[in-house]
Amino acid sequence: FAWESRFAPPPIEDEDSALVGESPGVGGVVEILKAKYGCSKGQRIRVIGETHSLLQFEGGKTAPKNHEDSGWKWVIREEEEVK
Repeated sequence: FAWESRFAPPPIEDEDSALVGESPGVGGVVEILKAKYGCSKGQRIRVIGETHSLLQFEGGKTAPKNHEDSGWKWVIREEEEVK
């Protein structure tokens, strides 16, 4: 029996796992490390904009830049190919 949060969307299977960015910044991809920001843990989402303190993702979601490595991390092709 898998418990699912009533607030975060269910985990996305395989659909997002192939999503990889070429570099950090706009056009890059982040992986959500915790069920936050209206996303589920493990979800990968493309960055479409940024401000001084926020990253903006597809679908209108945002995350604070200072949550890097605690709430989200960059997914970069070179690093993914090493794994």
